[in-house]
Amino acid sequence: MKRNKINLWSFILPLLKPTLYLLIISFFWSILYLDLYLKEKLNIYLILVYILVLLIQIIPSMILQINYYLFDKSTIFEIDNRSLSLIISRKGIEYIIKIDDVDRVRMIHAKNYDNVQRALMPWSPHYFYMICLKNDEEYIVTRLVVRKLENLLKCRIVYKRKWFPLISKYELSRAKNR
Repeated sequence: MKRNKINLWSFILPLLKPTLYLLIISFFWSILYLDLYLKEKLNIYLILVYILVLLIQIIPSMILQINYYLFDKSTIFEIDNRSLSLIISRKGIEYIIKIDDVDRVRMIHAKNYDNVQRALMPWSPHYFYMICLKNDEEYIVTRLVVRKLENLLKCRIVYKRKWFPLISKYELSRAKNR
């Protein structure tokens, strides 16, 4: 039986790239700032560029991370190989799903790739799954709880791209484990 829940590594992993961007940009910005300050040629555009980079690189990733954490902070995801079932425990309620009842898994991820699959924005590691059953019930699980669900379940995988993969009210209204 494989049991997954949010741990420190699954929480930190999607924030590594934006944090690295922030550190590198802060380092170069501070060197440039000191250089211009010592020459008394400080320009307001330098500060605006830094704020713009901060807004584009860091804040969207933090919003997605907080959104996923608030949704899945009490979720435990288990795969029971003996009974061939998935168990999703959330807020004291346990949902047992037979693997044979799973019709498809919809992976909703960022739509920010170019033609050669390079990530253009830093929130590309954020995604969530909607497990769709044959009786039209759906369950949401984020990447903080389980990664590579498409490899664990041998069923049809449907990839849906959104520009910003936030768990919205629409997905919450469809999910049984909201």
